[in-house]
Amino acid sequence: MPIDGDTWYNDEPQKTAEEVMPEVAATLALQAMFDPSNPCSCPNFIRCFHAAVVRDPYPACLLDAWDEFADDESRECLNDRPDGFVDEQLYLVLAFENGGQALEDVVLPSLYQAQVRGDCGHRARSI
Repeated sequence: MPIDGDTWYNDEPQKTAEEVMPEVAATLALQAMFDPSNPCSCPNFIRCFHAAVVRDPYPACLLDAWDEFADDESRECLNDRPDGFVDEQLYLVLAFENGGQALEDVVLPSLYQAQVRGDCGHRARSI
């Protein structure tokens, strides 16, 4: 994700490093709690293998991968193509494990399951 720059991205100003650091810190703290053998573990969060801030032009191979993803009509691309930045642009890079199927693509076989999953999410957010 581009950070600390002047070029707008996805119709809004870029986040500052100060704004994203609490999210990065929380992500890394949850990663540190991943230990399936520990009963107080957080094994249900997707693990983050690495976090870094990099500076350079956006690599052509990543732009090609972005185009391939955006051209896939079975998916909806929610981000602008990341090619309009200055060469000195900073990016926050987070390397996560594969989290499986996107939640918006999950088909629930019954209304009951949708209600149960919705209730669980609501309770988790309410705590």
